[in-house]
Amino acid sequence: MAIQKTDSELTIKLTQGLSMLPLIAPGSTIYYKKTTFSRLKIDDLVLYRQGSEFVCHRVVYKTARYLIAKGDNNLDSDGRIYPSQVVGKLTKVKCGRGIITPESVYLMQSSHYFKEINQINQVFSQAQLDYLFLKGLPLHLYFERSHPRRFYADCDVLIDGADLPKAVKILKKQGYVLAAKKLSPWRISPKRYEPELVFHKSINGFVVTFDLHQELVFMMTELGKLNWLYPRRLLDKLTALALATKRTISLRQQHYPILKANLLVLYLALHLFHHNFVGAARYQFLEKVISVERRSSRLKWPEFNQLIKQYSLQNYLNPVFTLLKKYYRVSIPINLAVTKLTKTNRLDIFSEKRRLSAGLTRFGNLFWLSSRPFSLRVLTFVDPTVIFTILWVTKQYLFGFKLFQKKP
Repeated sequence: MAIQKTDSELTIKLTQGLSMLPLIAPGSTIYYKKTTFSRLKIDDLVLYRQGSEFVCHRVVYKTARYLIAKGDNNLDSDGRIYPSQVVGKLTKVKCGRGIITPESVYLMQSSHYFKEINQINQVFSQAQLDYLFLKGLPLHLYFERSHPRRFYADCDVLIDGADLPKAVKILKKQGYVLAAKKLSPWRISPKRYEPELVFHKSINGFVVTFDLHQELVFMMTELGKLNWLYPRRLLDKLTALALATKRTISLRQQHYPILKANLLVLYLALHLFHHNFVGAARYQFLEKVISVERRSSRLKWPEFNQLIKQYSLQNYLNPVFTLLKKYYRVSIPINLAVTKLTKTNRLDIFSEKRRLSAGLTRFGNLFWLSSRPFSLRVLTFVDPTVIFTILWVTKQYLFGFKLFQKKP
């Protein structure tokens, strides 16, 4: 988002850029307050100089010497922003005749979200479904003790496969619609197993999304059961363990089932693996969960160490904890196998890739970091879905089709 002109009243007229939609649109006037580098915090919207232009993006990471900012709709971060570049912090946005504050918009969105989550949680509980919340607003409110200072994307629910038809029926009765999948090879491939179903509903201009999972997703859900890369029996066993050992947290006089401490840290780390080890907000939340669960003594490192060994997850988790220690100074007292991902320390955790490129990277990570013998891993390439996908992706490269976009 580039800004061309300032005035003496600490307002700036936005002339171009879509990187901060829907909060800031072209033609908006942003109000800012001068501030020092030391006062800036994560999720603040910082106004800074980039050469002869002004940019207003979200702070996603900060050290004593520099910060990293990124547009909410951008794949790439802005790189390092130094104290000398900082102009101020956004306080209000004028769009048309109205003036809003970011906090009021985020509070409104999360309030709508939480109201819907409350309702679905009550109906699921009354129907005696076997489910739990993997991540999303309930966990954020519980661990952060405040509403998020950004838009929340979705709410992930793990549910026993036997109860999935009931859950689908409930969501449809509540006005939710099953999301159509984007055009991809997996949409028309021979695969039948659906480990994830996405439902959405629009409420007062805000879209509320529920992701129903039949398993602890960290593989490639689009390709189904990649048994040659990770044993299906272990994934099924881990999912059953998650549901059997769930705990309950209380939020505003309601009870929400979530993962027990060890499994929650495990899942959040696997979620980062699933996203190719990128996403500052994901690392920040994992750091927060570890901090809270460690202080409460619910997180048992010897048990955690045993868990990742029992389920052969060392190679998948090692890069996550290596990067967590590098950027957030979180020391994990566990023994992980030496990772095969030699470029861990050079990964840019603040920038993302386009959908096709991210998918190829994810498959490569699954293949090369798998603990299975190489002689078994190569059998993945005789799977009909994998063959179909390779042919489809090759066709896109040959003909230059751009059918993949960033997943919201």
